[in-house]
Amino acid sequence: MSLSKLELNLIDFANEALKNLNNELNEQCAKEELSKTRQNIITLKKASYGQLDGTKADVKWLLESFIFNGVLRLPAGYSILSLFGTKEKSQESNNPFFLEVTAVTSNGTVSTSIEITSDWRLSKDLLLSSAQQTQNVSKPPRELTNLLRELFQDKKGLEIGGPSETYEERNIYKLAESVDLVNFSEKTMWGTFKDGAIFRFHGGGSGVVRITDGSTLEGIPDQHYDFAMGSHYLEHLINPIRALASMLRVLKKGGHMVLILPRKEACFDHLRGTTSLEDVLSRYIHKASEKDMKYSGFEVFNLQNDLSMDPPAGDVEQIRARSVLFDQNRGIHTTVWDFNLIKQVSKVMNCKVVFQSTEGLHQWNILKKM
Repeated sequence: MSLSKLELNLIDFANEALKNLNNELNEQCAKEELSKTRQNIITLKKASYGQLDGTKADVKWLLESFIFNGVLRLPAGYSILSLFGTKEKSQESNNPFFLEVTAVTSNGTVSTSIEITSDWRLSKDLLLSSAQQTQNVSKPPRELTNLLRELFQDKKGLEIGGPSETYEERNIYKLAESVDLVNFSEKTMWGTFKDGAIFRFHGGGSGVVRITDGSTLEGIPDQHYDFAMGSHYLEHLINPIRALASMLRVLKKGGHMVLILPRKEACFDHLRGTTSLEDVLSRYIHKASEKDMKYSGFEVFNLQNDLSMDPPAGDVEQIRARSVLFDQNRGIHTTVWDFNLIKQVSKVMNCKVVFQSTEGLHQWNILKKM
């Protein structure tokens, strides 16, 4: 079958976009990974809003814009007025309003009917999901302990977003010759720091504090460190591939990156789908900055975050208010990672995954710069 002119133009566009990945990424690997079949698709068959025995409005087109990574969720208590606007609503209990949705998910065709309360809110969650569980890779703790000692004994390292209790428990700060700290601001949600100060870790070891953005590591020289690491920081960045490229830049050849990422099933991300490679590559291709909120996943985080597992975040209005100030607090999980996404990104960035394991909330990933 011959391709149409439009299809050929789209292919040319895609190839040109991949060329713009510069030398930081492998164009051929990017094409191969992007060509793999995508999973976790939801198809809405119908969606209507109104009284069961009255006129119903077709809202399928509107709800489709709330599907992110194979998940459609509007939390219980969500204001219907913010979706459909005002409408004369009968207060008679025998003639209530409902939101009715039918969709095809990875679990087959599902239907739900949700009553609208008297204050115009959803009486229960609208949750349709094709999201798959992340991998659980169990390895003996000693295997990781021995590998960390081998890689970091008397070496010079850099941590973005630290310090971390998890790394301290593994004695990395004490093992290393030094571990410098990078934080995007002198005051963050996780601590207060001063640029250029000597930081001394509780369990031993020290390093210099650098106040610079973790996504660029501006001011830090190339090939300066033996290892670079981050614990629960990469999921907070709008442009994680640029951040990883920056980590690789400051690493010596053969150096290692250690990334601890949250396993979504163990935290407030458990309702969300894993972020796609297309998503993170798009942010990189468009040179998204850490202030570029249109790439932040603002709505995904606010709609799919399980607030019952994140008490400090408060209610729906409070979490949205905090999220608006993302450039000041980095308080959004912009990306949901799993081991497969890390492997895909590693291939595209010419890295080798040398270790992956799961420990409770943590997904451990160790990558080698080739």
